[in-house]
Amino acid sequence: MSRQSDAGSSHLEEEEEAFLDLEDPENKILDDGDEDHDGDEMEDEAGEKEGAEGEEEEAEPAPAPFIDLNDAPDVEPERDDSTATFIARDKKPLHVVRLHPNNSSIAAVAGEGDEIYIVDVNLSAVGELAAAHVLKGHTDTITHLSFSPNGEILASGSMDMTIKLWNTTTWELLHTLADLSGEIETLLWHPSSLALVAGAADAQAALWNVKKGTLAMYFVGHRQSVTCALWTPDNKKLVTGSADGSLILFNPKTGEQEITIAKDLSPDTAGITTMQFLSDDLLIAGCEDGTVHLVSISKAKAVAHLEEVHEQSIESIAVMDNGALYATSSCDCKVIIWNAQDHSKRVVLEVGESVIPATWVLNFIVAGCSDGVLRVWDGRSTSQDPVFAFVGHRRMVLDFAVDAPNQRMITASDDGMLKVFGLGSPK
Repeated sequence: MSRQSDAGSSHLEEEEEAFLDLEDPENKILDDGDEDHDGDEMEDEAGEKEGAEGEEEEAEPAPAPFIDLNDAPDVEPERDDSTATFIARDKKPLHVVRLHPNNSSIAAVAGEGDEIYIVDVNLSAVGELAAAHVLKGHTDTITHLSFSPNGEILASGSMDMTIKLWNTTTWELLHTLADLSGEIETLLWHPSSLALVAGAADAQAALWNVKKGTLAMYFVGHRQSVTCALWTPDNKKLVTGSADGSLILFNPKTGEQEITIAKDLSPDTAGITTMQFLSDDLLIAGCEDGTVHLVSISKAKAVAHLEEVHEQSIESIAVMDNGALYATSSCDCKVIIWNAQDHSKRVVLEVGESVIPATWVLNFIVAGCSDGVLRVWDGRSTSQDPVFAFVGHRRMVLDFAVDAPNQRMITASDDGMLKVFGLGSPK
Protein backbone atom coordinates (compact mmCIF):
# COMPACT_ATOMS: atom_id res chain seq x y z
CA MET A 1 0.00 0.00 0.00
CA SER A 2 1.52 3.31 -1.07
CA ARG A 3 1.94 5.92 1.62
CA GLN A 4 1.94 8.82 -0.77
CA SER A 5 -0.02 9.84 -3.81
CA ASP A 6 0.17 12.63 -6.36
CA ALA A 7 -2.39 14.53 -4.33
CA GLY A 8 -0.14 14.33 -1.29
CA SER A 9 -2.43 12.03 0.70
CA SER A 10 -3.63 8.45 1.02
CA HIS A 11 -7.22 7.40 1.63
CA LEU A 12 -7.10 4.38 3.88
CA GLU A 13 -10.78 4.03 4.67
CA GLU A 14 -13.85 4.26 2.47
CA GLU A 15 -16.22 7.20 2.82
CA GLU A 16 -18.81 5.16 4.71
CA GLU A 17 -16.15 4.12 7.23
CA ALA A 18 -15.26 7.69 8.18
CA PHE A 19 -15.30 8.07 11.95
CA LEU A 20 -14.40 11.73 12.41
CA ASP A 21 -17.56 13.73 11.88
CA LEU A 22 -16.46 17.32 11.42
CA GLU A 23 -20.10 18.37 11.24
CA ASP A 24 -20.74 17.06 14.77
CA PRO A 25 -22.54 19.73 16.82
CA GLU A 26 -19.77 19.51 19.41
CA ASN A 27 -17.49 21.10 16.83
CA LYS A 28 -18.02 24.77 16.26
CA ILE A 29 -18.84 25.37 12.58
CA LEU A 30 -18.09 28.82 11.25
CA ASP A 31 -20.16 30.40 8.52
CA ASP A 32 -17.98 30.38 5.41
CA GLY A 33 -19.35 33.82 4.67
CA ASP A 34 -17.93 35.28 7.88
CA GLU A 35 -14.86 37.37 7.31
CA ASP A 36 -12.00 37.75 9.73
CA HIS A 37 -10.09 40.97 9.31
CA ASP A 38 -7.25 40.14 11.68
CA GLY A 39 -4.96 39.54 8.73
CA ASP A 40 -5.78 42.91 7.15
CA GLU A 41 -5.14 44.75 10.40
CA MET A 42 -1.88 42.98 10.99
CA GLU A 43 -0.67 43.64 7.47
CA ASP A 44 -1.34 47.35 7.91
CA GLU A 45 0.37 47.38 11.30
CA ALA A 46 3.33 45.51 9.87
CA GLY A 47 3.77 48.12 7.14
CA GLU A 48 3.68 50.94 9.66
CA LYS A 49 6.22 49.23 11.91
CA GLU A 50 8.59 48.46 9.07
CA GLY A 51 8.48 52.10 7.98
CA ALA A 52 9.23 53.28 11.50
CA GLU A 53 12.07 50.82 11.87
CA GLY A 54 13.61 52.04 8.64
CA GLU A 55 13.97 55.56 10.06
CA GLU A 56 16.43 54.55 12.73
CA GLU A 57 18.98 51.76 12.60
CA GLU A 58 20.38 50.30 15.78
CA ALA A 59 23.50 48.23 16.18
CA GLU A 60 22.66 44.55 16.43
CA PRO A 61 23.66 42.92 19.73
CA ALA A 62 26.08 40.03 19.65
CA PRO A 63 24.25 36.71 19.47
CA ALA A 64 23.98 34.67 22.66
CA PRO A 65 26.58 31.89 22.83
CA PHE A 66 25.26 28.41 22.15
CA ILE A 67 25.05 26.32 25.29
CA ASP A 68 24.72 22.54 25.22
CA LEU A 69 22.39 21.99 28.16
CA ASN A 70 23.29 18.31 28.27
CA ASP A 71 26.79 19.32 29.38
CA ALA A 72 25.55 21.51 32.22
CA PRO A 73 26.76 20.31 35.64
CA ASP A 74 24.39 19.24 38.38
CA VAL A 75 23.30 22.02 40.70
CA GLU A 76 23.18 21.39 44.43
CA PRO A 77 19.91 23.08 45.49
CA GLU A 78 20.10 25.15 48.65
CA ARG A 79 16.75 23.70 49.75
CA ASP A 80 13.87 21.62 48.41
CA ASP A 81 10.61 23.54 48.06
CA SER A 82 8.70 20.53 46.74
CA THR A 83 6.11 18.71 48.82
CA ALA A 84 6.61 15.34 47.11
CA THR A 85 9.15 13.65 44.83
CA PHE A 86 9.14 10.62 42.54
CA ILE A 87 12.47 9.23 41.30
CA ALA A 88 12.67 7.31 38.02
CA ARG A 89 14.47 3.98 37.79
CA ASP A 90 18.24 4.59 37.65
CA LYS A 91 17.40 8.33 37.79
CA LYS A 92 17.02 8.40 34.02
CA PRO A 93 15.98 11.85 32.76
CA LEU A 94 12.26 12.57 32.68
CA HIS A 95 11.25 14.57 29.63
CA VAL A 96 7.47 14.89 29.78
CA VAL A 97 4.72 14.95 32.42
CA ARG A 98 0.95 15.17 32.02
CA LEU A 99 -1.99 15.28 34.45
CA HIS A 100 -5.21 13.37 33.87
CA PRO A 101 -7.77 15.95 32.62
CA ASN A 102 -10.47 14.76 35.03
CA ASN A 103 -8.36 13.69 37.99
CA SER A 104 -5.35 15.82 38.88
CA SER A 105 -4.19 13.16 41.34
CA ILE A 106 -3.00 11.06 38.39
CA ALA A 107 0.28 12.07 36.76
CA ALA A 108 1.93 10.29 33.85
CA VAL A 109 5.66 10.89 33.44
CA ALA A 110 8.29 9.41 31.12
CA GLY A 111 11.56 10.15 29.38
CA GLU A 112 14.91 8.61 28.54
CA GLY A 113 13.88 5.20 29.84
CA ASP A 114 11.36 3.10 27.95
CA GLU A 115 8.84 3.06 30.80
CA ILE A 116 5.87 5.28 31.63
CA TYR A 117 5.26 5.90 35.33
CA ILE A 118 1.77 6.53 36.64
CA VAL A 119 2.19 8.41 39.91
CA ASP A 120 -0.44 9.25 42.52
CA VAL A 121 0.06 12.95 43.30
CA ASN A 122 -3.05 13.48 45.41
CA LEU A 123 -3.09 16.45 47.76
CA SER A 124 -2.09 14.36 50.77
CA ALA A 125 0.88 12.78 48.99
CA VAL A 126 4.13 13.96 50.58
CA GLY A 127 7.73 12.84 50.70
CA GLU A 128 9.04 10.20 48.30
CA LEU A 129 6.39 8.75 45.97
CA ALA A 130 6.21 5.35 44.31
CA ALA A 131 4.74 4.57 40.90
CA ALA A 132 1.21 3.17 41.10
CA HIS A 133 1.69 1.60 37.64
CA VAL A 134 4.63 1.16 35.28
CA LEU A 135 3.66 0.89 31.62
CA LYS A 136 6.10 -1.11 29.50
CA GLY A 137 6.26 -1.72 25.78
CA HIS A 138 8.29 1.03 24.18
CA THR A 139 11.88 0.23 23.25
CA ASP A 140 13.39 3.72 23.21
CA THR A 141 13.08 7.18 24.77
CA ILE A 142 9.51 8.36 25.25
CA THR A 143 9.18 11.87 23.85
CA HIS A 144 5.49 12.66 24.21
CA LEU A 145 2.52 11.87 26.45
CA SER A 146 -1.02 13.08 25.93
CA PHE A 147 -4.31 12.21 27.62
CA SER A 148 -7.42 12.17 25.45
CA PRO A 149 -9.74 15.09 26.27
CA ASN A 150 -12.25 12.70 27.87
CA GLY A 151 -9.45 11.14 29.93
CA GLU A 152 -10.13 7.57 28.81
CA ILE A 153 -6.87 7.01 26.90
CA LEU A 154 -3.23 7.96 27.38
CA ALA A 155 -1.17 8.22 24.19
CA SER A 156 2.61 7.84 24.33
CA GLY A 157 5.00 8.64 21.48
CA SER A 158 8.56 7.39 21.31
CA MET A 159 11.83 7.49 19.44
CA ASP A 160 11.07 3.84 18.60
CA MET A 161 8.72 5.30 15.93
CA THR A 162 5.54 3.99 17.58
CA ILE A 163 2.60 5.42 19.48
CA LYS A 164 0.91 3.36 22.15
CA LEU A 165 -2.61 3.85 23.48
CA TRP A 166 -3.31 2.90 27.09
CA ASN A 167 -6.61 2.41 28.92
CA THR A 168 -6.56 4.83 31.87
CA THR A 169 -8.83 2.68 34.01
CA THR A 170 -6.89 -0.59 33.77
CA TRP A 171 -3.65 0.84 32.31
CA GLU A 172 -3.65 -2.00 29.79
CA LEU A 173 -2.25 -1.48 26.29
CA LEU A 174 -5.07 -0.96 23.79
CA HIS A 175 -3.23 -0.43 20.50
CA THR A 176 0.23 0.13 19.07
CA LEU A 177 0.29 2.54 16.12
CA ALA A 178 3.33 1.83 13.96
CA ASP A 179 2.45 3.57 10.71
CA LEU A 180 5.14 6.28 10.75
CA SER A 181 8.81 5.73 9.92
CA GLY A 182 10.50 8.26 12.15
CA GLU A 183 10.77 9.38 15.76
CA ILE A 184 7.51 10.82 17.05
CA GLU A 185 7.78 14.61 17.21
CA THR A 186 4.27 15.69 18.21
CA LEU A 187 0.91 14.31 19.37
CA LEU A 188 -2.47 16.01 18.98
CA TRP A 189 -5.89 14.72 20.02
CA HIS A 190 -9.07 15.77 18.28
CA PRO A 191 -11.44 17.39 20.84
CA SER A 192 -13.91 14.54 20.26
CA SER A 193 -11.34 12.02 21.64
CA LEU A 194 -12.11 9.87 18.57
CA ALA A 195 -8.97 10.69 16.63
CA LEU A 196 -5.27 11.20 17.26
CA VAL A 197 -2.74 12.97 15.04
CA ALA A 198 1.02 12.47 15.22
CA GLY A 199 3.90 14.04 13.34
CA ALA A 200 7.23 12.32 12.88
CA ALA A 201 10.80 12.71 11.70
CA ASP A 202 9.90 11.00 8.41
CA ALA A 203 8.25 14.28 7.26
CA GLN A 204 4.74 12.84 7.55
CA ALA A 205 1.80 13.22 9.87
CA ALA A 206 -0.92 10.65 10.32
CA LEU A 207 -4.40 10.39 11.80
CA TRP A 208 -5.84 7.32 13.50
CA ASN A 209 -9.23 6.06 14.59
CA VAL A 210 -8.30 5.38 18.21
CA LYS A 211 -11.30 3.18 18.97
CA LYS A 212 -10.28 0.76 16.23
CA GLY A 213 -6.57 1.49 16.39
CA THR A 214 -6.54 1.88 12.60
CA LEU A 215 -4.87 4.39 10.33
CA ALA A 216 -7.30 6.78 8.67
CA MET A 217 -5.07 9.22 6.78
CA TYR A 218 -1.53 10.24 5.96
CA PHE A 219 -0.68 13.93 5.55
CA VAL A 220 2.32 14.49 3.29
CA GLY A 221 3.97 17.52 1.76
CA HIS A 222 6.69 18.50 4.20
CA ARG A 223 10.30 17.74 3.35
CA GLN A 224 11.59 17.38 6.92
CA SER A 225 10.28 16.44 10.38
CA VAL A 226 6.75 17.42 11.33
CA THR A 227 7.47 19.17 14.62
CA CYS A 228 4.10 20.58 15.70
CA ALA A 229 0.41 20.39 14.87
CA LEU A 230 -2.79 22.26 15.76
CA TRP A 231 -6.46 22.06 14.92
CA THR A 232 -7.86 25.32 13.65
CA PRO A 233 -10.09 26.99 16.27
CA ASP A 234 -13.23 25.60 14.59
CA ASN A 235 -11.69 22.07 14.71
CA LYS A 236 -12.28 21.61 10.97
CA LYS A 237 -8.74 21.77 9.58
CA LEU A 238 -5.28 20.57 10.63
CA VAL A 239 -2.20 22.82 10.61
CA THR A 240 1.27 21.26 10.73
CA GLY A 241 4.65 22.92 11.17
CA SER A 242 7.92 21.43 10.00
CA ALA A 243 11.68 21.60 10.34
CA ASP A 244 11.66 22.53 6.64
CA GLY A 245 10.35 25.97 7.63
CA SER A 246 6.84 25.56 6.23
CA LEU A 247 3.27 25.43 7.52
CA ILE A 248 0.60 23.35 5.77
CA LEU A 249 -3.17 23.46 6.26
CA PHE A 250 -4.71 20.03 5.58
CA ASN A 251 -8.27 18.87 5.08
CA PRO A 252 -8.48 16.01 7.61
CA LYS A 253 -11.22 14.21 5.68
CA THR A 254 -9.30 14.03 2.41
CA GLY A 255 -5.70 14.61 3.44
CA GLU A 256 -5.37 17.30 0.77
CA GLN A 257 -3.14 20.33 1.22
CA GLU A 258 -5.32 23.42 1.12
CA ILE A 259 -2.65 25.99 2.02
CA THR A 260 1.13 25.84 2.08
CA ILE A 261 3.04 28.73 3.65
CA ALA A 262 6.78 28.62 3.15
CA LYS A 263 7.71 32.14 2.06
CA ASP A 264 8.07 35.24 4.21
CA LEU A 265 8.68 33.32 7.42
CA SER A 266 12.24 32.88 8.63
CA PRO A 267 14.72 34.57 6.24
CA ASP A 268 16.95 31.51 6.67
CA THR A 269 14.08 29.04 6.18
CA ALA A 270 14.61 27.96 9.77
CA GLY A 271 12.41 25.17 11.02
CA ILE A 272 9.11 25.77 12.76
CA THR A 273 9.46 24.69 16.39
CA THR A 274 6.16 25.69 17.96
CA MET A 275 2.92 27.52 17.17
CA GLN A 276 -0.30 28.73 18.77
CA PHE A 277 -3.49 30.34 17.49
CA LEU A 278 -4.12 33.85 18.77
CA SER A 279 -7.51 34.21 17.06
CA ASP A 280 -9.68 32.31 14.59
CA ASP A 281 -7.43 33.49 11.78
CA LEU A 282 -4.12 34.55 13.27
CA LEU A 283 -1.43 32.01 14.17
CA ILE A 284 1.88 32.70 15.96
CA ALA A 285 4.78 30.58 14.68
CA GLY A 286 8.20 30.32 16.33
CA CYS A 287 11.35 29.17 14.54
CA GLU A 288 14.71 27.59 15.23
CA ASP A 289 16.53 30.86 14.53
CA GLY A 290 14.58 32.74 17.22
CA THR A 291 12.26 34.58 14.84
CA VAL A 292 8.51 34.77 15.51
CA HIS A 293 5.92 35.31 12.79
CA LEU A 294 2.21 36.12 12.57
CA VAL A 295 0.40 34.09 9.92
CA SER A 296 -3.07 34.76 8.55
CA ILE A 297 -4.77 31.50 7.56
CA SER A 298 -7.36 33.30 5.41
CA LYS A 299 -4.63 35.15 3.51
CA ALA A 300 -2.34 32.10 3.40
CA LYS A 301 0.73 34.12 4.26
CA ALA A 302 2.75 35.74 7.00
CA VAL A 303 1.36 39.20 7.67
CA ALA A 304 3.85 40.43 10.26
CA HIS A 305 7.10 39.54 11.99
CA LEU A 306 7.77 40.27 15.63
CA GLU A 307 10.77 42.33 16.59
CA GLU A 308 13.83 40.07 16.51
CA VAL A 309 14.85 39.84 20.14
CA HIS A 310 15.36 36.12 20.66
CA GLU A 311 18.71 34.78 19.49
CA GLN A 312 18.10 31.03 19.72
CA SER A 313 15.32 28.56 19.03
CA ILE A 314 11.81 29.39 20.24
CA GLU A 315 10.91 26.63 22.70
CA SER A 316 7.37 27.63 23.63
CA ILE A 317 4.58 30.09 22.85
CA ALA A 318 1.83 30.60 25.42
CA VAL A 319 -1.26 32.80 25.14
CA MET A 320 -2.86 34.26 28.24
CA ASP A 321 -6.39 32.96 28.90
CA ASN A 322 -8.00 36.34 28.16
CA GLY A 323 -5.90 36.74 25.01
CA ALA A 324 -4.44 40.09 26.07
CA LEU A 325 -0.82 38.93 26.29
CA TYR A 326 1.32 36.10 25.01
CA ALA A 327 4.79 34.90 25.87
CA THR A 328 7.69 33.35 23.99
CA SER A 329 10.58 31.47 25.60
CA SER A 330 13.96 30.39 24.31
CA CYS A 331 17.27 28.77 25.18
CA ASP A 332 18.75 32.27 24.85
CA CYS A 333 17.76 32.86 28.50
CA LYS A 334 14.87 35.19 27.66
CA VAL A 335 11.14 35.09 28.20
CA ILE A 336 9.38 37.84 26.28
CA ILE A 337 5.84 39.00 27.02
CA TRP A 338 4.05 40.60 24.06
CA ASN A 339 0.94 42.76 23.81
CA ALA A 340 -1.60 40.88 21.70
CA GLN A 341 -3.28 44.05 20.42
CA ASP A 342 -0.31 45.55 18.59
CA HIS A 343 2.30 42.76 19.04
CA SER A 344 4.79 45.08 20.70
CA LYS A 345 7.04 43.67 23.37
CA ARG A 346 5.86 44.48 26.86
CA VAL A 347 8.86 43.18 28.76
CA VAL A 348 11.95 41.07 28.09
CA LEU A 349 12.64 38.92 31.13
CA GLU A 350 16.39 38.30 31.30
CA VAL A 351 16.19 34.98 33.12
CA GLY A 352 19.90 34.19 33.09
CA GLU A 353 19.09 30.53 32.38
CA SER A 354 17.77 28.72 29.34
CA VAL A 355 14.00 28.25 29.35
CA ILE A 356 12.30 25.31 27.67
CA PRO A 357 8.72 25.13 29.03
CA ALA A 358 6.81 28.31 29.87
CA THR A 359 3.09 28.87 30.27
CA TRP A 360 0.49 31.10 31.85
CA VAL A 361 -1.24 30.30 35.13
CA LEU A 362 -3.92 32.96 35.49
CA ASN A 363 -1.93 36.23 35.41
CA PHE A 364 1.41 34.59 36.11
CA ILE A 365 4.02 33.31 33.69
CA VAL A 366 5.76 30.13 34.89
CA ALA A 367 9.05 28.94 33.38
CA GLY A 368 11.15 25.82 33.87
CA CYS A 369 14.83 26.71 33.75
CA SER A 370 18.14 25.03 32.98
CA ASP A 371 19.39 25.46 36.56
CA GLY A 372 16.49 23.35 37.86
CA VAL A 373 14.55 26.32 39.21
CA LEU A 374 10.86 26.92 38.52
CA ARG A 375 10.42 30.69 38.25
CA VAL A 376 7.15 32.61 38.41
CA TRP A 377 6.59 36.23 37.32
CA ASP A 378 3.54 38.45 37.46
CA GLY A 379 2.82 38.73 33.74
CA ARG A 380 1.09 42.07 34.18
CA SER A 381 4.21 43.65 35.68
CA THR A 382 7.37 44.78 33.94
CA SER A 383 9.56 43.78 36.86
CA GLN A 384 12.50 41.49 36.14
CA ASP A 385 12.25 39.86 39.54
CA PRO A 386 10.24 36.64 39.83
CA VAL A 387 7.61 36.65 42.56
CA PHE A 388 8.49 33.02 43.34
CA ALA A 389 11.49 30.80 42.62
CA PHE A 390 11.01 27.14 43.51
CA VAL A 391 14.14 25.05 43.91
CA GLY A 392 14.73 21.37 44.45
CA HIS A 393 15.83 19.96 41.09
CA ARG A 394 19.51 19.36 40.35
CA ARG A 395 19.23 19.69 36.57
CA MET A 396 17.06 21.49 34.04
CA VAL A 397 13.26 21.39 34.22
CA LEU A 398 12.19 19.91 30.90
CA ASP A 399 8.43 19.96 31.36
CA PHE A 400 5.72 20.72 33.88
CA ALA A 401 1.97 20.30 34.26
CA VAL A 402 -0.35 22.81 35.90
CA ASP A 403 -2.96 21.86 38.48
CA ALA A 404 -4.57 25.30 38.62
CA PRO A 405 -7.55 24.48 40.91
CA ASN A 406 -5.16 23.19 43.57
CA GLN A 407 -2.44 25.77 42.81
CA ARG A 408 0.22 23.16 42.12
CA MET A 409 2.91 22.51 39.53
CA ILE A 410 4.18 19.01 38.76
CA THR A 411 7.63 19.07 37.13
CA ALA A 412 9.76 16.62 35.13
CA SER A 413 13.51 17.10 35.13
CA ASP A 414 16.72 15.91 33.55
CA ASP A 415 17.73 14.77 37.06
CA GLY A 416 15.24 11.88 36.78
CA MET A 417 12.79 13.34 39.29
CA LEU A 418 9.16 14.40 39.28
CA LYS A 419 8.42 17.01 41.91
CA VAL A 420 5.22 18.60 43.22
CA PHE A 421 5.37 22.31 44.07
CA GLY A 422 2.61 24.31 45.73
CA LEU A 423 2.23 27.78 44.28
CA GLY A 424 2.34 29.44 47.69
CA SER A 425 5.45 30.98 49.15
CA PRO A 426 8.47 28.67 48.87
CA LYS A 427 10.26 27.55 52.01
